[in-house]
Amino acid sequence: MDRKITIQRASITHDAAFNEPRETWHNLYPNLWANKRSKSGKEVFSADQEIATEVMVFTIRYKPVLVTDRIVYEGRIYDILPPLNELGRRRYLEITASWSGETEEIPEGAIVLENGAYIVTEG
Repeated sequence: MDRKITIQRASITHDAAFNEPRETWHNLYPNLWANKRSKSGKEVFSADQEIATEVMVFTIRYKPVLVTDRIVYEGRIYDILPPLNELGRRRYLEITASWSGETEEIPEGAIVLENGAYIVTEG
């Protein structure tokens, strides 16, 4: 396992001003070691926009993961696709996930590293 990924889970919070529900993502399993292999990729045109899609298969040591979770890898957000494949009696988990152009919002003032990860600085 030679790649670092983060698995995030959504929770619903409420806006303080108008009490409107908002989906907020938090790091469920940050900095997990994983293997990554490409499954497919393509570019399609929709409403005069070019949209890139990429499907990857990530293998991690077994953790309880839901298909509603998502993976962040090199700043890209991958949506998890069913089914999740358990390997070797909960020894490993194989996760197929797709990226369709969405990237993680990088906080202002963060230092971006070559691999797409970033460091938040105080200040």
